[in-house]
Amino acid sequence: MGNWGDDWDPEVINREEPKGRFTINFKKIAFDMDKLVLETGEVNDKHPKYDLLLEWAGALTGCFILFVLSYQVFAFVTLPFCIFYVIAIIKIGSAWKQFKYKSGVFWVMTVGAVILLAAIAVLIQHLLGWI
Repeated sequence: MGNWGDDWDPEVINREEPKGRFTINFKKIAFDMDKLVLETGEVNDKHPKYDLLLEWAGALTGCFILFVLSYQVFAFVTLPFCIFYVIAIIKIGSAWKQFKYKSGVFWVMTVGAVILLAAIAVLIQHLLGWI
């Protein structure tokens, strides 16, 4: 019959922009990134940048937990799981670039945060070793 406009279309009325969440589950991070990339309609300074940063913080928190747990023999078990978080960070980085944000800023921020978190994890391991 024709297009009567967006104010009458139930799919447009009920459509919400996808939102990111803070999670350390790398599988959920990957699914959220796919959904965010596919379903985001409008890109501005706040959306989806804030959602990408939430997912980024979750991935780095998961890396940090594994960094703290990777002490001597446990490193053989925990460090391979960091590969999943690296894959999640790469997916977040590609979404960051796809939304036309500055890719260099993301990677400088990520490398700096990983170095800082690894140093804090080593400090925590030394402090726990002295107790």
